[in-house]
Amino acid sequence: MSATPAAITTVVVTAEASRPTHLPTLVFVTAG
Repeated sequence: MSATPAAITTVVVTAEASRPTHLPTLVFVTAG
């Protein structure tokens, strides 16, 4: 995977701020 942990974290934080359903996003990223 070319994405760095820092980049993934940034995407997750952005998704959290943009969507009320942030928990599924975190679970998906963690599982992926």
